[in-house]
Order: sequence, then C-alpha cells, then structure tokens
Amino acid sequence: MAAGLPPAARDRAGEFAAVADGPASLLALVGTMEAECRRILDGCAGMDWGVMRSRRRDDGSVSEMSALQALLLALIHLHGHADEATLTRHLWRASD
Repeated sequence: MAAGLPPAARDRAGEFAAVADGPASLLALVGTMEAECRRILDGCAGMDWGVMRSRRRDDGSVSEMSALQALLLALIHLHGHADEATLTRHLWRASD
C-alpha cells in the first residue's frame, strides 16, 4: 500500500503455515522476504510519502492513509512478528 502497488494475492491460511526444517531454510526464507522488501523500497526512491493511498479491505470498507503512514504501519506490524518470534525462541530455550 505504501508503495502504491496493487495488493498481493492472499492465502491467509498459508501465511500462518510457513515451515522450516532447520535454521538454514528459515534464514533462506527470511532472506527471500528481505530481498523482496528491499526491491519494493528501492522502487520508492523520490516518492512523495505524503501522497494518500486507499485500499479496499476484505469486508468492503476502504482504508485510507498517507504512504508514510502505511509504511510505518507495516514496520510496526513486522516488529510485532519479530517480538513474537523472539518470545517463542526464549520459551523454547527455557523449556530445555
């Protein structure tokens, strides 16, 4: 939304079913996602971050915010997932 791209195709169930068979494959998955994010952000060079963006939600309502707000919302959301992963790691280590 921040970059003004059309929404990605969603597979909600699949998005929560990512599986890694070990550290190497998990790091490869994260690396692929990082590269995609960098590619999108590289395409935003010189963009007006104050431009308004709108997106129709699954329930039919419309969400509207500036490109900068959309980027910050995405970063905050990502931070939440990183916190969850860190907490999970701490719990696993504590259970040993």
